[in-house]
Parts: sequence; C-alpha cells; structure tokens
Amino acid sequence: MIDIGVSVSGSLNFPQGQEIAGAIRRGMTKIALTVANQATQNADGRPGPNIVTGRLRSSITGQVSGDGFSAVIGSNVEYAPRIEMGYHGPEGVKAHTRTIRQAFGRPIAPRDVQVSAFTRNANAPAYPFLRPAVEYAQRIHAIEDILQREIDKAVNS
Repeated sequence: MIDIGVSVSGSLNFPQGQEIAGAIRRGMTKIALTVANQATQNADGRPGPNIVTGRLRSSITGQVSGDGFSAVIGSNVEYAPRIEMGYHGPEGVKAHTRTIRQAFGRPIAPRDVQVSAFTRNANAPAYPFLRPAVEYAQRIHAIEDILQREIDKAVNS
C-alpha cells in the first residue's frame, strides 16, 4: 500500500475554508483514481511472471480517508508485496499432486504422484507497479495539478 497525503498548515475556519476542504477531498479522490489506474496499467504491462487470472490487476484500488486529506493506493492480494518488492528467502510449498510424463529422461504414460510439503529458497525479483505509478504522477505534476484545479474551482466559483 502507498499512502499519499495533503497537510494543511493553519485553519480552514474562514469563509471559503469549507469550500477549499471540499476541493481537497474531491482532488484526493481524483488523485487516488488516477494513481490506481496507472498502477493497473503498470500491473497489466509489467514484465515478469505471466498474467494468468488478472486478479492482481483487478484488485488495485484507491481509497480516500474519512477526512479526505489522504489516499491509500494498493492491492489486497496476498502476493502483491512480493511482486512489488521482490522476495528472497524460504518459502513453503504445500503438499500436492503432480502428473509426470517421463522418468529418468524417458517418456512414460502420464501418472499422478503425491509430492510432500517442502521448503524451497525463493529468489523472485521485484516487478513494481505501485511505486512507478506514484513516481509518474509526481513527474508529470498530476498530484499538484489536480489539487490546484479543484481549489481554483472552489475559490473562483
């Protein structure tokens, strides 16, 4: 999960303060959607493991806090952190059934065999999709531009 926040120094207790607070809330909602959409595109076109179900891509969301001054963009899929950050270390593999079609390098009739649970060393590289989305929004000044447009609309209306 990535957290984007806006801090306001001072008080919004002046005639247009409530309009500005509402503009910040609307802006944060647009920012959350914009960054989440970019992260979805990144997850869709990322290198690395093949996309099988699209579960990661469809799980990326942007949510705005109750006060409207921060947004969290992320995924609730359990393997998202491993794809975003990579993983190097032990990993448990559950017991499962495997179909073998060769033995000792020679073809045999397909046969199901039971594989016991075991631990292996994983060495998965990072394929980030969230961080590049935020970096892209920062690089093109989308976060500032969205907030500025919403505040200008509130002040000039």
